[in-house]
Amino acid sequence: MPGPILAVGPRVLPADGFAEVWIDSGSGYGYVRRVRADRLSLAPLDDGAGEHAIFHLRPERVESRD
Repeated sequence: MPGPILAVGPRVLPADGFAEVWIDSGSGYGYVRRVRADRLSLAPLDDGAGEHAIFHLRPERVESRD
């Protein structure tokens, strides 16, 4: 299973349980996606300032097929 992905989103997460975040794709400009806020945790490199935060986005579990 891959590790967390870096994403940038609002420091104060919306109350509805979803946040719109920018995800770096590794090549190109990245993309914006709406993700469940419970999949986000502050990344250690976030400085605690500003209206946006740097998060670790945990990928959803993908069940393997037999």
